[in-house]
Amino acid sequence: MPGSGHVHVMVLHRQRLVAEASASAVASLAPDLVVEVGTSAYDALQGLDRLDVLIADETMLPQGVSWGSRGAPDSALCVALGSAEGIDPVNETLAALRAGASAWLPADALPGLVLHVVRAVVEGDMWVPAELVGSVLQRLIAAPRTAVDDQDLSPRERTVLDLVAAGRTNREIAAQLHLSPNTVRTHRQRLFRKIDVHSAVQAASWLRGTRADRSSPPGPTLRSDHP
Repeated sequence: MPGSGHVHVMVLHRQRLVAEASASAVASLAPDLVVEVGTSAYDALQGLDRLDVLIADETMLPQGVSWGSRGAPDSALCVALGSAEGIDPVNETLAALRAGASAWLPADALPGLVLHVVRAVVEGDMWVPAELVGSVLQRLIAAPRTAVDDQDLSPRERTVLDLVAAGRTNREIAAQLHLSPNTVRTHRQRLFRKIDVHSAVQAASWLRGTRADRSSPPGPTLRSDHP
């Protein structure tokens, strides 16, 4: 691993037995990893101040987190794991990357590959399986996201988006804006359609991207190599 010291990793899965077995298998391959387990989004949020990498079932990714910044306060790099069913891995990969993950792995990935991908993202790269790269790129090209900037949104839409990205629930937003939960739900649905996202995690990622400095250095390398 680059730099000095240990890399702190959390394996997040609803089933503790699965999380512990996965963590043990990965840790046995690399003494430079400090690996812990979590079984809820709350566990991940509580550990952000010490985590370098979160390996998580993509359905459990906490909302309102700026993934992709190792060492930054309240952030971490994220490796998303697909569903066990694997019905549409290409769509799962796209959703994970748009939510801020640096990599996507199938649920049955072997420990050696998981370790390889953790090393790749710590080095600043992104990773997806080689067999998915072509399809992922095709979908991105065939259905490009609407070029909407947050400045194109109405003041109300921007306010709702900021609160959604901060992890607020519809009820909390309604109380703060003195609206009914149904009205907030309607605002949220229209907003998500407008910016072409499907979840609060994706909305937070979209907001970070549209407000990012355009003069930032070149992005990470997209990798699909194996150990």
